[in-house]
Amino acid sequence: MAFTIYDASVPPLAHMLGSFHSVLTKAEAHAKEKG
Repeated sequence: MAFTIYDASVPPLAHMLGSFHSVLTKAEAHAKEKG
């Protein structure tokens, strides 16, 4: 089984975007709290 560029890039990028979404959600809550 070959290791493709897709295998090397898409899962880590998807994980990164999920993490970034969490950061943005927390930042949004903080901004609403602080005004």
